[in-house]
Amino acid sequence: MVKICKACGYQNPDYARFCMQCGAPLADVPQQQYQQPPPQYPFPILTPSGGSIDRSAGIWFLLSGIIGIMLGILEISLRKLEGAEVAVGGLFIIVFTYTLIILSYKGFIKLNSKSLGRTIREVFYGGIIYTVLISMGTTELPATARALGFIILAFIVMFLLMFIYGSGLIYVGAKNRLWIILVGGIVFLIYTISIVIATATLVRGTPIYILGPNGNAISLILFGVLMIVSYVVDFRPRS
Repeated sequence: MVKICKACGYQNPDYARFCMQCGAPLADVPQQQYQQPPPQYPFPILTPSGGSIDRSAGIWFLLSGIIGIMLGILEISLRKLEGAEVAVGGLFIIVFTYTLIILSYKGFIKLNSKSLGRTIREVFYGGIIYTVLISMGTTELPATARALGFIILAFIVMFLLMFIYGSGLIYVGAKNRLWIILVGGIVFLIYTISIVIATATLVRGTPIYILGPNGNAISLILFGVLMIVSYVVDFRPRS
């Protein structure tokens, strides 16, 4: 005879009072004949808030952390480039940032924040389509002006997504008491505000870096490290 945990599905011996996998109480769980359950991978995790989350959600935040570190290194390198190399580096930053954020919508969905995930996805695809259509509608402008307009619109959409993503991390972190995710969201939001100010002041010729010349990039690298640590700490099975 076994007691099957209602929280995680683990089969416990009939004398167990608490689940040996997740620690949930088994006092009101009826005994059942042993039956080999279908494999469930990865096992859900009980959060300090009392809910359960899918461990695979952490994979998407792990990937965003790796990309965040790459972006931070790229931003530091970008300040040493000149001419056309700066434009190429800027395009890579846009692509990497879009990739970082679009990966996250799957993580938010797995953390039971489907509306947040859908918002990110819709802003991403809607913003890209809108940017392309606006750029195509300026056919009377020179090619250089059209390309510059495309990049500006792409940056605007990117910053909007960055605000949603940072706020989303704070929200799901507080909701599930995943504290490293929460801190990562705060760091990312600070980075977003700082990079917006630096970009907005670029027209003056000397951007204002709130966190110092390399501070924005360092904060992005810190965000990436926090996401990687979160995968290890927040998303590990709890006994």
